[in-house]
Amino acid sequence: ATWALAGFRYPTDTFGGNVGDNGGFGMATRITKVLGDCKEGHGLFHLGGGYSFVDPANDLVQYQNQPEVFVGETGGAAQVPAGVPSNVPPFVNTGLIPTDNVNLFNVELAAAQGSFYAQSEAFYTVVNQNVGDTLTFSGAYAHAGYFLTGEKRVYNRKNGVFGRVKPNSNFGDCGGTGAW
Repeated sequence: ATWALAGFRYPTDTFGGNVGDNGGFGMATRITKVLGDCKEGHGLFHLGGGYSFVDPANDLVQYQNQPEVFVGETGGAAQVPAGVPSNVPPFVNTGLIPTDNVNLFNVELAAAQGSFYAQSEAFYTVVNQNVGDTLTFSGAYAHAGYFLTGEKRVYNRKNGVFGRVKPNSNFGDCGGTGAW
């Protein structure tokens, strides 16, 4: 089993400096447990959960999500000429929400057996507004994969997370295929 507890300032700018004038703060905790651990067969089932609380310094929160392929940027990966905005709006943008505090709950599940792995996580957020009704937001993701070349997802038991994939043979090294 793993557990973690952290305290932090909220929100912060790009450099970690506090934004706002009344010393906003936050705390987060996470616990995990590996069940059905078959170390010999590289199989495991991971269960975890977390909770975060934030009291924003500027009494505002905003949830915004840009496209992950960087189509909202100028130049770069989207092949948009430099200086020409692509004008792709964010997928989600709540705008600024006047907020007393936010509670975020999550649960995580993961499994691995040989070359197969799967991972999922669900979130539930409760935003306690300064004025008006309490807002709630939820989200989830799931993904699974199988390595045709026989690799396995390495699990870091100390931190309760999957690590990076280590190819059995690097691509191009003496005919190596890499991991896929």
